[in-house]
Amino acid sequence: MNEPYEFDLPGESTAVLVIDMQNDFCAPEGFFAGVGADISPCIAVIPAVRRIVDTAHEVAVPVIYTRMSNTPETMLPQQHRIKPRRDRRAARTAVCVTGSWGAEIVDELAPAAEELVIDKHQYSAFFQTELETTLRDRGIDTLVVTGATTNACVDSTIRDAYFRGFDVVLVADAVGCYEQSIHDALVENTDILFGAATTADYTVGRLLARTVTA
Repeated sequence: MNEPYEFDLPGESTAVLVIDMQNDFCAPEGFFAGVGADISPCIAVIPAVRRIVDTAHEVAVPVIYTRMSNTPETMLPQQHRIKPRRDRRAARTAVCVTGSWGAEIVDELAPAAEELVIDKHQYSAFFQTELETTLRDRGIDTLVVTGATTNACVDSTIRDAYFRGFDVVLVADAVGCYEQSIHDALVENTDILFGAATTADYTVGRLLARTVTA
């Protein structure tokens, strides 16, 4: 990343997004570990995500979780004739199946009972979900984005957020990807085109020092 870009996170209009930190993506017994993906970057960001979530709780900033939830009809690989490389290598017909252990959020980041969990069936958390309506109803215009994976659900959600007029903060050390070079490129691309890419340290500091407008 380039030199830090300074910004405020207004407490009354900011939300933290925790994207798809699910067992199939992030657990050693999950689907992607089972097909040989290096899930260590997704495991490594759990403490940073936890720290941001805890800080958000401390300062009464809402935390919204997203969760990939698939049925046979909604599985992305089933919908395409021309397959991307990942689907050429391993069939993903059993990823984050609705109601399964693999679809659950990892224990370390389990949402509180009162927190919102939005189920989705595409990479973007905005596609055919209630996320945008929920954010607008709550007066949220700024999103602090954490989660997995940088190059799929995180990137897709960031782009959709930007297109819908939301301000985006990507916490680079609180998002994980199975390929480090792709992660690095997308962090840089987000900072160039879609919002601010920053660190957990800076984000926590901004949350603690949030400004509240009249």
